[in-house]
Amino acid sequence: MVASGDEGAADVRAHVERILGARIKKMEGAMAEGDFLAAKGFADALDGNLSGLEAADKVDGVLEHLKKDKSAKNTLKGQSALEKLKSSDLRKKKNKELAIGKAEKLGRRYEGTIVERQAKEFIELLKAQM
Repeated sequence: MVASGDEGAADVRAHVERILGARIKKMEGAMAEGDFLAAKGFADALDGNLSGLEAADKVDGVLEHLKKDKSAKNTLKGQSALEKLKSSDLRKKKNKELAIGKAEKLGRRYEGTIVERQAKEFIELLKAQM
């Protein structure tokens, strides 16, 4: 049975809002965890596509927070540096050893943040591959 136009539109809107709700929860969870890079990624992906929906306010709030909060900016900087390190050529043992040293330095520099935890996880991964 096919829904009438109004019922079909309501069903589509409800489905879209469920999907957006799940993505908003992931964004908010990343923020709560201090994973500002992931939160920014979710917010950037959603930003501009939510016109007229209440989720737009939540996305705008996250983006505004990330612009104003110095600690969040600093953590984002560290996460970006770690992501750059992760995307470097790590096929050779020597490159892995250098990356471990750089990740250890990042972990110390951003002690107490998610960068420290992510750096430790990356180091363990690299050590397991050697």
